[in-house]
Amino acid sequence: MSLAVELRKINRDVAVIALAGRLVLGNDYQLEHLTTLAAGTHDMILDLSRLTSVDCAGVGVLAACARGVTQRGGTLSIVGAKGISREVLAITHLNSRIRCFQTVKEAVGQLQLAEAACP
Repeated sequence: MSLAVELRKINRDVAVIALAGRLVLGNDYQLEHLTTLAAGTHDMILDLSRLTSVDCAGVGVLAACARGVTQRGGTLSIVGAKGISREVLAITHLNSRIRCFQTVKEAVGQLQLAEAACP
């Protein structure tokens, strides 16, 4: 199974990228391309709820996404991580660098709270 990637903008500052399938070597270029398209947004939410597999190349893409979003002053959030994707986030300690939520609604709510707290 390949990687299906869908971009949805919540507003001009927040993009949701939903992944379905396998984030593995050979499929990772699709996510890299889409993160470039989402570069105009401040914050990014990765929805992993339909992800079935992640390998080291996929972990590298997730880390690169986190680094890129942080470098431009934004926040990367992950939603819907379960099974293997949750295990990979824990083993690699990416879950300590990237905020994880159950739903997109939760992640957007936290981003709005953080925005309201900044003067």
